[in-house]
Amino acid sequence: RKEKEKRYLGDERNKKNNEIGRLKRKEKGLREKIRENERIKKQLENEIAELVAREAAANETHKTLTVREEVTSRKFKGQKGKLRWPINGGVVLREYGEHQHPVIKGVKIKNEGIDVGVSKDVRVKAIYEGEVKKVIAVPGANMAVIIRHGHYLSLYSNIVNVTVKPGDVVGDGHYLGDVYVSQNGDNNSVLHLRIYEEMEVLNPKFWLRKK
Repeated sequence: RKEKEKRYLGDERNKKNNEIGRLKRKEKGLREKIRENERIKKQLENEIAELVAREAAANETHKTLTVREEVTSRKFKGQKGKLRWPINGGVVLREYGEHQHPVIKGVKIKNEGIDVGVSKDVRVKAIYEGEVKKVIAVPGANMAVIIRHGHYLSLYSNIVNVTVKPGDVVGDGHYLGDVYVSQNGDNNSVLHLRIYEEMEVLNPKFWLRKK
């Protein structure tokens, strides 16, 4: 009986050690994935910073926007809290701001926009009329589209089948492309949206209409 109990305790100890090892490997994988996501986000940040700096320099050179751009800017500002959502349906997975990582303790994630998860092919639409300033290919995040609305910018990333190009003037609700939908359920079926007033990042929650 003692030998049986000894073997049982040994088996339980081995199970516990194996589980600890599995959890450690899983945490290591999650941390590596977080680092990769941060690398992708940093690359996107650099693209945005380059665009914003260039736009700011152009505005400083010309001092003013065109009449059309000024009108668009005023109208965009007047639509605060009433702008359309870039997709129909979907669930907001991550809000704007700094948040505790949902799995790994001690790791915080800063989000300068909102992430909307989808489960099927969804069309992405411009939240307001404006001019497409850049279409960016970001490794690991598919394509990103940046639209200028006077003094404001909107950014949509993780898009495929992009239908616009820089210089295109688009209307409110214009079809920009589709949200990339992952086939392996790894949480990559997400549209990332940001809104800027020139170089200042804004919380989309206060600009989009309530669902």
